[in-house]
Amino acid sequence: MRSTMAFPLAFTGIEMEEKLLMDGGLVDPIPVMTIKKMAPDIDLIVGVNTTSDLLPRNKINNPIDIANQVTSIMSMDKLQSSLAAADVVIEPAIEEYTSADFESVDDLIRLGYEAGLKAANEIYKKCGDICRGDSVYLVDVRFDTSLFDPGKSGFPFTSAMLISIEDILETADVFFKDNSFLSLSIDIITGGLSLNGYKAAALEIKAVPAPKIEEISMIIKGNSVFDDSTIAGLLDRRDNLLFAGILSRFSDSLVDLYESKGYDLAHIRSLRFLPETKELMVDIDEALVERIMVFGNRRTKQWLIKSNYPQDIDAPFSSRNARRGIANIYATDLFDRVIINVVPGNRGAIVHITVKEKEYTQMRLGWHLHEKYRNESFIEILDDNLFGTGQELMAHARYSKRRQKYELTLKADRFFSTYFTYNLTGFYHFTEHDIYDENGESIARREEDRYGFEFFMGHQIARFGTVSGGIGWVEIKDEYDPYAYSDRIKLRSLILKSEVETINRYPFPTHGKRHIFSARFATDILGGEYRYTKLHSLIESYWPLPGGLNFHPAISIGLTDAEAGIPVSERFYLGGHYSFYGFAYNELVGAKMLLNNFELRLRLPYNLYLYGRYDLGQVYGEFDDIKLKNLRHGYGFSLAFDSPVGPIDFGYGKSGNHPERWYLDIGLAF
Repeated sequence: MRSTMAFPLAFTGIEMEEKLLMDGGLVDPIPVMTIKKMAPDIDLIVGVNTTSDLLPRNKINNPIDIANQVTSIMSMDKLQSSLAAADVVIEPAIEEYTSADFESVDDLIRLGYEAGLKAANEIYKKCGDICRGDSVYLVDVRFDTSLFDPGKSGFPFTSAMLISIEDILETADVFFKDNSFLSLSIDIITGGLSLNGYKAAALEIKAVPAPKIEEISMIIKGNSVFDDSTIAGLLDRRDNLLFAGILSRFSDSLVDLYESKGYDLAHIRSLRFLPETKELMVDIDEALVERIMVFGNRRTKQWLIKSNYPQDIDAPFSSRNARRGIANIYATDLFDRVIINVVPGNRGAIVHITVKEKEYTQMRLGWHLHEKYRNESFIEILDDNLFGTGQELMAHARYSKRRQKYELTLKADRFFSTYFTYNLTGFYHFTEHDIYDENGESIARREEDRYGFEFFMGHQIARFGTVSGGIGWVEIKDEYDPYAYSDRIKLRSLILKSEVETINRYPFPTHGKRHIFSARFATDILGGEYRYTKLHSLIESYWPLPGGLNFHPAISIGLTDAEAGIPVSERFYLGGHYSFYGFAYNELVGAKMLLNNFELRLRLPYNLYLYGRYDLGQVYGEFDDIKLKNLRHGYGFSLAFDSPVGPIDFGYGKSGNHPERWYLDIGLAF
């Protein structure tokens, strides 16, 4: 089904056994001649023409429209010749619709139904003409008398009669209903002889009278999902006799029961009534999965793909599991395409999982101009599928004169088929921090060298995002200039954090929310030199407003138990273009913090954005310092251009009696 809607620029073709399957309409829109070659004995072919008319010039608006137009032109001659070869042509009145009008599906179905009704009389007349041209001369009428009395049946045909095939069909229908048969078969046997210019034929009639339902026993084979009593309970026992309509409803109910559990391929292999024993034989094919095969994986291990596909061997094939499996395999972020096919095997169904792998080894480069650290660049080399196991190994290096980061990370966003994540990072960071006086002037500098590792294990939880816990093993060296003072500390921490994010894009989001929470518990075990607790929470959201406006509120709270002694490197920092207007980057530092941001952004023409923000917050040393009167206020404005290299953002900020600040940032944050 997927390949029947594949055409250039819209939907990619389906790869199967080294073939690329596309919509057959690209080469033969209505394959009348193909049908005649496949089945030359067919008497009547009805062609249904639902191809779109050529688009006028003013309605060709995108590459898909162009591809559709080209395809229609290329197949036009073939379409006309096919329609001419059909016996009956049905053409719904869809001139006002195009192949992309998916929202008009109900109207299109109605138009197709109406067109079919209009053509019904013509089809019926042609069928009658065909049948009348096949009259035969009866030389014998034979009955199978073991199950019914032909003398009481009222069958109207006898030998030495000239009748048409149409007469036989109409009579069979009346004969079946009048005699309450469960089944009826009439075979027309011709031997090649002719009488009076017509084929000589004999009729052989076999009929099974409808049995009483209460006398029937049901024998069921092939069922494993539902027990015999559940299946037997689907048979409508309100009527006294078992008619074909009751069997048809029973069959439909049984298939519906399997489909309700997601077993779409389950079907009734055979449904037979044995008149001699009055047994109803039900043979069910549940499409048990015989094996699962993987194709297209050049590097990824088969066990990794299969572990993400929740289908048990020797269990019925489930479309629900297939949908979950496709979603799980895509969620590994290792594949551009995932296709599930089911083919018959020797004793059941075989599931084919065909994948197209992404390019796993990548190198990324980046640069930006930071408001404080100025020119910064980075390089990343990563392997998204280490040894074909779905794990990511990344080496990251960031460099500027005053800030550097070197990290090696091994992680998995989904650990095999589970929703567990893990992240192991070894790092070395170097950062120069300015120390400011009350007037916002830099009076000293702290150089921080930090190295160690952090390890996290997490789990993806609905409505809570990714919740993870881990450990940190960090060594820090601080040197102060011009005080010629240095300090070394060892931190051993237990860490808990969670993140939920629905923000739609970066930069310049238009809607979405983000909530980050972290708790760090420093301990003195394993060589740790500090014991403290540090909590932080950030909540922000983006709200679209009329007229190209967007409202972006945010609140951030941080707490530590300051009386235990918090290393300066682990305190909270505020200030800067995207933190607190009117202050330099990380100018404010304290053991506790509160920050509220209220930003209003206006989208202008030419990818320009104008926004203003009001900031309210403060950093504190002790709980007693937390008072409303101590809150600082800041405001500012920025004009940003969304350029190919990232935002070019120029801003101005002011806070109280603090000196004015001008900001310039270019490029994406990293």
